[in-house]
Amino acid sequence: MTTVYHSADKDPAKWFIGCWAGGYHTYGVHRKAGVNDVYFDGKLEFSYPTNDGNAPHYLLLNVGINPDKLVLGKTGAVKVDWVRAWQ
Repeated sequence: MTTVYHSADKDPAKWFIGCWAGGYHTYGVHRKAGVNDVYFDGKLEFSYPTNDGNAPHYLLLNVGINPDKLVLGKTGAVKVDWVRAWQ
C-alpha cells in the first residue's frame, strides 16, 4: 500500500511495509490546511506537508504491479466494500 501526493514543488510518497491480504482494512486521509494525515485501521501512520491551498483531491483505488511480487488473477484481487469522502 502507498500514498502519493503531487504538487508544484513536493512529491512525498510513503510505502506501508507489510501484507494486508485476507481481510478488510480501513484506510484514511484527513486533509487539513497544510498537512495530510494518513491512517491505517484507525491509527495515524504518518503526516506530510501540503502546499496546494486545499485544491481538490481525487481518489484512485487500483492494484499496482510490482514485478518482484507479481500476483495476478483472483489471488491478486482487491475487494472494496465501500468508499466514503467528505467535502
